[in-house]
Parts: sequence; structure tokens; C-alpha cells
Amino acid sequence: MTAHSTTRALFASYDGPLCQTQRSSDHSYRDIAVPGAGGYADAASQVSFCAGTSSTITKIYDQTTEHNDLPISWGGFWKGPGPGGSDIGADAMALPVAAAGHQVSGVKVEQGVGYRIDHAKGVATGSKPEGIYMVTSSDYTNQWCCFDYGSGENSHTDTGNATMNAIYWGNACWFNGCTGNGPWVEADLENGMCHTNTGSNKDPNNTGVHYPFVSAWLKHRRRPPTAVEPQRGRHRHQRPVRPVPGRDRRSHRERHPRRTVDLQRGMQPAMVTELTL
Repeated sequence: MTAHSTTRALFASYDGPLCQTQRSSDHSYRDIAVPGAGGYADAASQVSFCAGTSSTITKIYDQTTEHNDLPISWGGFWKGPGPGGSDIGADAMALPVAAAGHQVSGVKVEQGVGYRIDHAKGVATGSKPEGIYMVTSSDYTNQWCCFDYGSGENSHTDTGNATMNAIYWGNACWFNGCTGNGPWVEADLENGMCHTNTGSNKDPNNTGVHYPFVSAWLKHRRRPPTAVEPQRGRHRHQRPVRPVPGRDRRSHRERHPRRTVDLQRGMQPAMVTELTL
């Protein structure tokens, strides 16, 4: 179980830090927290800390008792632009947003940005059920692979079909022949992003999801089908679609344990304000 957000407390009792920020002027760090239990981020603290210099989000704190905090990923098979092939952190001031009248900052994920914790505690592995949600936006998307949040391999490599369980958000049409140009909420289960039981979206009523804020949901059950569901705020605007095996690129049988939790870079810009797994 994890709960990550740079904008607010995701539990009424949570009164701790949301993210860690480092500024370039003196390389010092500051935790950006909520002023009180259940509150919103102390944006004034972040603004003053970053004034006159650039700053980076170096860690996103897990608000659960498992403390699965997300540091910048050390990279892996796909090398990032950071030292030793690591990923890089997001610009702490790049995504100002308003939440319930509070000025806060989300995470603008651009090419090379990625956060990851290996051997996460208390999360689903193998074929165990798992639910994920992410608040993102249609304002920053493209067709490249892969802007994900979810579970993956500890090895940071591709260990075979169906060894991930993550939400993908973007315009990718992995299996070709999609109806519309997206963006869509898709299930990235490794080696492909699924819209439906045949892989690609064919629904003329789902040519793309276009809202400033989008809630993306993925429910992975012990056995297929798995439901993928985009929402606008709390109001459902589309029936769930069910991604199950598509073509020969994936198998729904989990062959390897998954213990990594990641907010994964790709070649695309995206934004996110809160995530739970």
C-alpha cells in the first residue's frame, strides 16, 4: 500500500512531509509538508525556498505507515540522463495548480524524470489483487512510451510479458488501429499498453479523454478481467473497458513477483498530483 501526493494529505490524520526539494544555489534540502493534519501543501515554504534559483523534487513521501517513499530512480535497462544513467527529478516549480482554493504544485514529468522504490513493503506481488489510481491531466500528453504509475520489476529490466501492473496515461496506440487519438487511460502490464480485450481501443465513444484533471483507475484482480476506468473528478464519464490478453505480446499469468513502485519517465511530458497503490 502506498499514497503519494505533492499537493495534499491523502489521509485526514496525516500531518507529515509530502515531498523533498533541493535547490541548486546551495544544494540544500527542504521537506514540503502540510501545515496541519489532513491539509494541503505549504506552498509558501516551497516558493520561498526556491526563490531566485532552480529546484528539484528529489523525493515523494509515502503517506502510509509502510513509508515506501519514492526517490529519484537509479535507472536500469533504459538509461536516464542523470549521473550513471539514473533518472532526474522534476522541476519543483514547473506545475503550479490550485486545489480547493489552495495554491500547490504538482509533478511535471518530462523526458528523463522518474521516481522508484525497490522491494516496496506491503504491496501486491505475483498475481495478488491490486488497485491503483492517479490524478493527472489531458494538458500534457503525447504518444510515446511510457508515463506510468504502478508496480514493476525490482531488476529495472523487462523480465517478460505481464510482469508489471501500472496505469499508463497518454496517446499511445500500442497494438495499432485505435479509434481516435487519445489520450487514454491504459493498463501497462509490460510489453504493451492495453485498452480492451483485443488490445486497441475500437470504441467510437472513447476517442480520447480531454479534461484539465483526470482520475485514472486500474483494478487488477487475481484473474482477468482487469478494469481500467478514467473519470473526471468524481463523475464517471465512460464505462470501464477491460484489458485482457491482446495479440501474442502478453500473457495475464504473472510469471515474476513485482515489488517495485514507480512513477516512470518516458519520452513524454505529463503531470500528476496524487497517486495511490
